[in-house]
Amino acid sequence: MNKTNLLHRHKLIMNRIIGRDKADGTFKGGQNHHIIYRVYNKQKPLILRYVRSRSPQMAIDGLPLLFNGSFKPQWVTALKQVWQNGAEEGERFIKELYGDVQKVAKADYQDYADQFLAEHAGSKIDGIMDTDQTWLANTIRQGVDEGLTTPQIASSLTYQFDNMSVGRAGTIARTETGSAFNYASQQTATDLMPDGSTKTWNTTSDKPRPWHEDADGQTVPIDEPFIVMDEEMDFPGDSNGSEENVINCLCVVSYDYSKAAGEEENELSPEEEESALSEASMQLGGEE
Repeated sequence: MNKTNLLHRHKLIMNRIIGRDKADGTFKGGQNHHIIYRVYNKQKPLILRYVRSRSPQMAIDGLPLLFNGSFKPQWVTALKQVWQNGAEEGERFIKELYGDVQKVAKADYQDYADQFLAEHAGSKIDGIMDTDQTWLANTIRQGVDEGLTTPQIASSLTYQFDNMSVGRAGTIARTETGSAFNYASQQTATDLMPDGSTKTWNTTSDKPRPWHEDADGQTVPIDEPFIVMDEEMDFPGDSNGSEENVINCLCVVSYDYSKAAGEEENELSPEEEESALSEASMQLGGEE
């Protein structure tokens, strides 16, 4: 697979599902960004009413109950849809790019989304809520330190929450979409491709984080992990990685089954096999 073609297709998908920066400097949100942003829009009036109705310390002390009781169900519903969208695009991405593989996938994107939900939902949702809860508690404390009254703290939160939620929606949409997309891509490719296939890590950003730039071009067997910043990751966005490796990551994986297919057929002479593999490597963008 030509790397330029792969990255172009991936960018079009991410622009549609997450969003893109417009020429005027504004951000046009995509499908998954809107889903996350709606969660924060629902939370805002509840938070403001909650803060206004009690003392600052009581508000801080009661945040775990508020988040787990009122907000966790919202995140479960929203993130399930985000993961389904990402998984659907990841499955389609692999099938369109490698449609000549003559095998049938064992599952579909809905199965992959459900697997992803079962394996990672708890930790991911808790991580999101912990970050938001810490931000809210610190914002209330800051108001107290500045001598603000409870109504003044609530008024200040109105503006600050809007700024926070815009950035957070983008970060969560990029992180969770990328994770689900690459998870489903990995599962689909593993189902479709013969034993002995390989996978390659590809950056998509003009300014990737240094350790992802180091990983760019790293090729491993399809059933083995990449090593990125000394961490084992099956795919970009893998929850086995640290926050430094996962948050806002939009790297993508390409796959190569040409050598595996050649080894399975085993019908060419050594000279013919070497020539065929060399040609396949060039067609798949080895010169990139």
